[in-house]
Amino acid sequence: MRRRQLFGFNEHPKTPGLLRDAIVETLGNGFAWGNILESAAPLFAQFCRRARPRVRSPQKKSRLMR
Repeated sequence: MRRRQLFGFNEHPKTPGLLRDAIVETLGNGFAWGNILESAAPLFAQFCRRARPRVRSPQKKSRLMR
């Protein structure tokens, strides 16, 4: 699947480190203070049960990774 770069300021090489850190901290605090992940977890669990995802076994390592 191709990825669209719409609002990836944090990943852009010209973004100053201070701004990148601020973005990460703001998102992290928003998740923590807003209990976003806590409320999303049951929905994600339900999705996984319905989708019945298959877990692949680890692939063999290539010669370069040995």
